[in-house]
Amino acid sequence: MADFLPDRWQQILASLDLPIPVTDVVVTAVRPGAGFSVETLLRWTGPDGGARDVRLRWVPYEGSWRVQQARNLPARLPDPVFPEGGYPPVEAGHWVAMNQGELRVQRCSACRTWIWGPRHLCPRCRSFELGYAPVAAEGLIFAWTRTVQPFEPSMAGRVPFVVALVELPQAGGVRVAALLEPTPDAVTPAIGDPVDGHFVPFGAGDRKILRWRLSGRPGDADGQTGGDHDGQ
Repeated sequence: MADFLPDRWQQILASLDLPIPVTDVVVTAVRPGAGFSVETLLRWTGPDGGARDVRLRWVPYEGSWRVQQARNLPARLPDPVFPEGGYPPVEAGHWVAMNQGELRVQRCSACRTWIWGPRHLCPRCRSFELGYAPVAAEGLIFAWTRTVQPFEPSMAGRVPFVVALVELPQAGGVRVAALLEPTPDAVTPAIGDPVDGHFVPFGAGDRKILRWRLSGRPGDADGQTGGDHDGQ
């Protein structure tokens, strides 16, 4: 534990997906990191032979080196979690369209007001005549937040990640939130940055989920960006 920054070690260990118990740890690579940091790649092995690859980022600290950040490799983003029994009826038009690779946002058929999040009643004219209209999956970052702590077991090994709240100019300026790709190791967003949306498969079947990506930015430095494989 002495290798971890004093105020980070519990958070860092909780964020990793490691074999339990660990029977062997091997350093597989050492390489320069960003700024003055150094990165080491380690393979952690459990009693059943199952292995996890972890990257540690070391920074100078009080005349020595300490671990500032650790994450599982390949870098993966959390999967969405939906209630059992299918999509809520008021949201179904949004999610069904997403599975087809299209962004649809609720819109009032009476006064043409764009609405988000989904509701049963138009907040402007009080009409119940609401539907879902297609809109370009592109916009500007209105706000964003980075999550570094896994709040449930399924997030272990999939942090940190960034959620971006994106304003859609072609949908009356409504704001839609989604995870930002690639992982925070490769990009640092800023308010007002343009983003494009793309739709990646997840789980079983033909389901897809929206991910935002900074316009014109390359993929993740670890080569994991999208799809239903290591970069999800």
